[in-house]
Amino acid sequence: QMTLLLDKGCGQPILAALRKDDTGQLATTYKSQILVKSDSPYTDIKSLKGKKFAFVDTLSASGYLFPSLLIKQKGGEDPKTFFGANNIIFAGGHDKAALAVYSGQVDAAATFIDVRTGAGMPADIMAKTKVIDTAGPIPNDGIALRKGFPADLATQVTQALLDYATTDAGKKSYKDLFSWDGLKDVERTFYDPIKPAAKPAGIVVADDAAKPTRPVSASSPSPPQPPYRIRPPAHPPQTPPP
Repeated sequence: QMTLLLDKGCGQPILAALRKDDTGQLATTYKSQILVKSDSPYTDIKSLKGKKFAFVDTLSASGYLFPSLLIKQKGGEDPKTFFGANNIIFAGGHDKAALAVYSGQVDAAATFIDVRTGAGMPADIMAKTKVIDTAGPIPNDGIALRKGFPADLATQVTQALLDYATTDAGKKSYKDLFSWDGLKDVERTFYDPIKPAAKPAGIVVADDAAKPTRPVSASSPSPPQPPYRIRPPAHPPQTPPP
């Protein structure tokens, strides 16, 4: 959404969410992980060639865009070619992608780090799955103001939101609503890393954002049931300029 906002020139990011990263530190970025079963023979990206793989959604940064870039870099091919079009599944949720690995319905999946610690996950999912690679850092979500928003009010709003994040009420509200642990002011260039990741994944942000809204996955995780909805990336993969 931030990339689309900047592409259209209709707004300006002012704040990025702070969340605890995989080291436990507050950060404005996060990472994607590639999961496999702990007892599987797969140890790196190359070993997954031709295997069944679960992405989350074509507009998910950690569940598709950045993992696709990782696969192209380390596997040498775009995901559709690397796995085979019929081996790619879009699970519709990070929890469902992880559970597809846990239940053995796919060989590997891409999710954010670490979806496995979320509420409702099986108690032994950490023991029965493992991470073989990561992608990122990926910019967190955040807050933007519309184009033409008065500069003096923008300063006041930005400071008010930052101040609220330091109060007990603010901490609870941000955590309950958005799973934020705080906020940090950022420049418009903060979201620049999204575009290079979208290109090799064959994603044109404006085109995909204009498609009908996809169903929201259930809040409590549940394993995806066959038959799967199998579809290739929404756009033919492009050869990245870098």
